Amino acid sequence: LLEDPVYVADEPRFTYERRFIQQWFDECRSRNRPITSPMTRNVIGESLVQNMIIKARMLKQWHRAAFTTSNTKSILEMRKIFDTLESLREMLSATLHNWQPPQIVVLGQEGTGKSSVLERLAMMPLFPRAEGICTRVPI
Repeated sequence: LLEDPVYVADEPRFTYERRFIQQWFDECRSRNRPITSPMTRNVIGESLVQNMIIKARMLKQWHRAAFTTSNTKSILEMRKIFDTLESLREMLSATLHNWQPPQIVVLGQEGTGKSSVLERLAMMPLFPRAEGICTRVPI
């Protein structure tokens, strides 16, 4: 999973992780050699461009994984999805132009459907199901 996919403006057919291509550039400079492509060894410039096509594909794959699973039974089982989303926080912010997800507070007495409302808003099952009360702690 690329965190910050970029391509070199002179050579747009190869995508790199930004920090790795910058390390490559630094290594070339430290050896007093021209900056070359790690793929073709051709001399290239250092202008990097974010690869928005790759970023869009990553978001699409994440979205598909996050929202098409019908076997998810609780928020604990979604930890991998949330961890992946957390690693994409900066990229999502840049891609979505600093869009922030809504923050919701739900108050109510026991058994009044607060968890059900949250699951409907999220359009996915998030909370455990059991007879009686089972989401007694703040989430």
